[in-house]
Amino acid sequence: MMPRHESRIARDPRVVIVERSRETVMLDVAHGRRITLNRLGARIWEALATEPTFPALVDHLWTRYDVRAEVLAHDVADLLSSWADAGIISWR
Repeated sequence: MMPRHESRIARDPRVVIVERSRETVMLDVAHGRRITLNRLGARIWEALATEPTFPALVDHLWTRYDVRAEVLAHDVADLLSSWADAGIISWR
């Protein structure tokens, strides 16, 4: 479930990002998980540092990818939903 568009997306501060030569790894210290991020996932995580709204996040990413806005919004929503279910992000 996606929150209202004006809700801000906040990262869990206990999640640490480690960048290695060709991969970005999310370490969820609170739950003892390791998640490898693709390039889009890493960009989304980086953009969440400013606690954007969902529309602002999609607009920010859309300037960097050659894809229809609807497709990007759907993919970002799916990822954020899985991160919210895992407790890695929250909505404010």
